[in-house]
Amino acid sequence: SSYISWTFRKAPKFFSQATATVTGGTDATVSFSDLATLGMVAVKRTDSTGSWYVWHRSLTAGKLLYLEQTAAEATLGHITVSGTTVTLEGGVIANGDYIVYAWAHDTATDGLIQCGTFASGGTGQATISLGWEPQYILYKRTDSTGNWQILDTSRGWSMTASDAELLANTTAAENLTTYGNPTASGFFYDGLISANIVYLAIRRPNKPPTVGTQVYDSKLYTGAGTSPVTVSGISLVPDLVSNFARSSLQGAIWFDRLRGGSVNLEPRSTGAENANTSATATFDKMTTVTLTGGDVNSSGVSFINHFFKRAVGV
Repeated sequence: SSYISWTFRKAPKFFSQATATVTGGTDATVSFSDLATLGMVAVKRTDSTGSWYVWHRSLTAGKLLYLEQTAAEATLGHITVSGTTVTLEGGVIANGDYIVYAWAHDTATDGLIQCGTFASGGTGQATISLGWEPQYILYKRTDSTGNWQILDTSRGWSMTASDAELLANTTAAENLTTYGNPTASGFFYDGLISANIVYLAIRRPNKPPTVGTQVYDSKLYTGAGTSPVTVSGISLVPDLVSNFARSSLQGAIWFDRLRGGSVNLEPRSTGAENANTSATATFDKMTTVTLTGGDVNSSGVSFINHFFKRAVGV
């Protein structure tokens, strides 16, 4: 089976967590002052069954969402937020032990996370400006029923290909959709018509590299013919693959994660991007790329892949 794991590091103006206990119907409060501005909070009872209560800065005042449900925002008094303090309301929320997850909202130039809202209108489309390119987004319709949808660039959220969507509120496997794409300054949404949607977006990596191996690697392989060839063990998460046949007269072919591996460009040509079955790349895992088609997988031909990771300062 294939799995995805998202890891949130506790860090100022990004993410934090805390435990709280509600006893005797008395309020329990948790402060997240290190986050500066709260963007979204999820609260779950840990010592017994219980719903996930979600507060988002863009919800209607006094309303919450359930993480495990498709329900629209509802008037619920289980948790309240004032500034950076989260209160578990005794007498409304059940007595018990709770975990509180909190994400920030940071609009600074170097900020890593934003929690906002948008309306899709009659076209079902919207362009959202963040000031940076995201690598992960969680979003949910609030004015009607709708799933909690997750897209990320590691599994496939590109400009042209179908996007690998997961639903936080179900056990379903990922589903291929075409709900939009990341942009250099935010993301484009193309989905539900006339919907109000809240989101949590996380910036793509922006730490300058300190050594070349953090942004470049290369791998040799021999073409397998009709069977796809998987190139694994790459020392980075590649954004660009430059494929070159070493023992035949096939020129270089470039694939990139942002546009998706179903299209490619040829640096020796002035032609537009190609979309054909003779050369495709699947950025299917963090450090794995699968290549299919005769131009990149001819039987017995020796190939080299140069892998590049995007980073500031290079």
